[in-house]
Amino acid sequence: MKKFLTNLFSFNLMLGTVLATAQTQIWPTSDTNTIKASQFNGVNTVFTLTRTNPVVPKAYMGWYTKGLMSGNVAKADSAVWQWSATGKSRGAYGGETNLVSPTVANGCAIFDSDWLDSKGIANASSLGQAPVIHSGELVSPLMDTRGYDNITLSFSQYYRNYLSNTYVSWSEDSGKTWKPRILINNNIITNTATLATDIANIKLLGSVGTSGFRVKFIFEGNYYYWMVDDVKLVTVNYDLKIMPYFAVAPNYITPKHQVEDMKFLVNIANLGNSMPNVKAKIFVYRVDAASDNVALIYTDSLLYGTVKKDTMIENKIFPGKLLASSLTTGQYYARYRVSGDITDQVPANDTMGFGFFISDSTYSKESGSITMTRPVDNFWQNGETHNWRIGNYYYMKTGLGHTITALTARLGDLSLLKGQHVNANLYEWVDINKDGSVQSDERVLVAYADTIIPPTQPAGNTWMRFALRDYNTLKWFYPKNNKEYLAMIEFDPMNTSANLLVGFNKGVHDYTATIYLSDSLSRAGESNFKPRYAPILGKKSDSDWTTLGFGYGLLPTVRMSLVPFILKDETLTMEHKIDIFPNPAREIVTLSVDLPHLVVGMAVQVLDNQGRILQEQVYNAVQKDNLTLNIEDLATGTYILRILTPNGMRVKKLIVQK
Repeated sequence: MKKFLTNLFSFNLMLGTVLATAQTQIWPTSDTNTIKASQFNGVNTVFTLTRTNPVVPKAYMGWYTKGLMSGNVAKADSAVWQWSATGKSRGAYGGETNLVSPTVANGCAIFDSDWLDSKGIANASSLGQAPVIHSGELVSPLMDTRGYDNITLSFSQYYRNYLSNTYVSWSEDSGKTWKPRILINNNIITNTATLATDIANIKLLGSVGTSGFRVKFIFEGNYYYWMVDDVKLVTVNYDLKIMPYFAVAPNYITPKHQVEDMKFLVNIANLGNSMPNVKAKIFVYRVDAASDNVALIYTDSLLYGTVKKDTMIENKIFPGKLLASSLTTGQYYARYRVSGDITDQVPANDTMGFGFFISDSTYSKESGSITMTRPVDNFWQNGETHNWRIGNYYYMKTGLGHTITALTARLGDLSLLKGQHVNANLYEWVDINKDGSVQSDERVLVAYADTIIPPTQPAGNTWMRFALRDYNTLKWFYPKNNKEYLAMIEFDPMNTSANLLVGFNKGVHDYTATIYLSDSLSRAGESNFKPRYAPILGKKSDSDWTTLGFGYGLLPTVRMSLVPFILKDETLTMEHKIDIFPNPAREIVTLSVDLPHLVVGMAVQVLDNQGRILQEQVYNAVQKDNLTLNIEDLATGTYILRILTPNGMRVKKLIVQK
């Protein structure tokens, strides 16, 4: 998943920044050493610290770098920034584009996440000097900023993202203490990049000029790279900004039959002098994956009039709405933009964007797993087993004519949990008291899957699919119209030493503003808009589960599959030809199907002799095909192969011989 570019990459280039103008430069000064450091002019401008060499030489005038974290803890010191003579990643997925900064010819600094993990070998991982997930910081020399406040950090950059975050921070006491780090580039979603010519301008709000001023850059996560060059401190007179608080789509991926009308909300700020005739706009584009064409399908505006200096305007809702009927299966990108009558000197922060997809059958709140985590130990009482449940909220607009077949989750190293139970449970929820919390009398278990981690479970993180069945009928679960469902992964260990880690996406998709927007629309009586939520968190002893999770921007990788058909009870007629071979089989079995008509959805299940579903695979658009099933995890024995279609079902006997 990580090693390719999507069409949003080329689209992101269209939305890149332009050069800022009319700035007063504070640093570098006319001094040769500061200019050399600003431009990363030479390999000696970046000094590497380690635990055994933790002190910067007193006479050193350049930058220093320090490794903070690595997936291999012993290699954390090596997760460092490096000087680059070429402005290009050395990784296997560095692409053909170099950083294009004014002084790239004399070098730049790079955190080469791809190289640090893969050592330049495609489809490899953990071969490099500091495997993912890793983090490293790059700290500036001392900068004299006396006489200036609310300083702006300006720099050339080229950042390509898979599942990472980038931050800046500053110190006013020579690096003894640091201000809270600022998340930047959060509009650069998975497998997209900035312009290679991008110039970022970050307002260090509240900064005070001192003789001991420093800035630092922090990369944290998983692929690809971040290059910086031509670092400057400047003052800016006119600077409107889209704040990182704006409504996104209710889900990152939504099945086409469940799409709702969307409304939008944004916060803006004026970080410079008074600006007349300010307005914010929302643009929604459809991205054609086949042709790379981008088409504007929706726009709307908010008018603010004159916005005074150092003012933030919060929680304004756009008047219009994007109709669900205008969204078809495919890829979309939305962009907020703010502007005024005077030319903005920092256009890089005038826009913020987000992507989303309309799918055939998948619900997802996130675009991938960045980290594995669990609650901290004090989440439980002393001596209590570390049971917990985590999942996502999904709204079902049209349940009739569909079945929820499975939950899929990214889980930690299950080889450490052999013999333990991990459950996937689906709850129907009605917020009776409208407090935004999930009380025990408001949720009803409607479907479940109980999995025992086998003794042959290999080491390593894994995606696991849980085939659901109705809690009452033990058959397929059919959802209802206009209902809210909680897709939960639940762990109830048998001992106090067992812990389940779940994959999370961090900082890429933040639903804070979306939840506020939906709640505001509901309270205002806006028709067809009800509160929407994202992560759900609780433990076995909790009567209440929180809809905050670990935070609206820290999302568990728990997805839900929806198949758009209702199964009929009668068996398939003989004209539906279905055979399996080889039988007996050892590792792979092929299902040969020859159907009289195209089947929109076909589910193939492997059951044991007690009727428990061990595997399930759902196929779309099947008529005459050979479908393969991997059965290498099944022990020697006899199993039931059940084929489910809208026209009925067929049962076959499957023999596994090892």
